[in-house]
Amino acid sequence: MMEIARANADLARAPCEAKTPGDLFESAMADQRRQFETAAMQMKQLSALTQKVVSDTTEPIRNGIAEPFKLAS
Repeated sequence: MMEIARANADLARAPCEAKTPGDLFESAMADQRRQFETAAMQMKQLSALTQKVVSDTTEPIRNGIAEPFKLAS
C-alpha cells in the first residue's frame, strides 16, 4: 500500500516540478513508458501463472488417461 502511495506521489510531483512544456511532455512520456513496462512484466507473470495452473490442473487427467494404456500393454 505504501509503495503505491509513493509511486502516486512521484507521479504527482513530476508535473509540478516541470519548468517548461518540454519538461512536462518528457515527464508524461517517461510515465507512459514505465506503465507500459509494468504492464508487459505483469502479462509475462500472468502468462507463466496461467501455464502453471493449466499444467497442474491437467496433469491428473493426463495420468488418468495414460494409466489404462500402461495396464493394457
